Amino acid sequence: MLLAITSILAGSFLACGAEDACQLPQQEAPYPASGVHLLDETGATWAGDPPTSGPHRALRPSGGIHREPIPRLDQVAFLEAGGVILHYDSGLASSQLVKLQTLAGPEVAVAPNPSLGPEYPVVATAWTWRLRCQLVDSETLDRFVVRRVGTGSLNH
Repeated sequence: MLLAITSILAGSFLACGAEDACQLPQQEAPYPASGVHLLDETGATWAGDPPTSGPHRALRPSGGIHREPIPRLDQVAFLEAGGVILHYDSGLASSQLVKLQTLAGPEVAVAPNPSLGPEYPVVATAWTWRLRCQLVDSETLDRFVVRRVGTGSLNH
């Protein structure tokens, strides 16, 4: 009997470990200025950081691995066009970063973001969607990417 209870408790602990790495994805209302195209960020505001909608450039940046932070105007342009951005804090362990970079591609940008803190060093964004993670949970992040790529406002 004790062995059965121990096995159940151990299984429960192992099963929830990865899922607890990330919050549930949260959808946000589109920011009212989401139709505004700007050349620079002067006076621009967004509902959150990293943004999921709002003012942006007319042209989107490329996907893939970025070594420098993506400006917010470019982030929103990428999301509007149906891309997903996987943001990470520069303090993320190199083994975690390597796992994150395996998800990069033409519609998925992976980039450092200095606005992230130690509580959630990985944040995935898509058009009006955000997923905060305490570490790289490849399965949860991949599921977010698969569900959100191609869902920008230009794709509807």
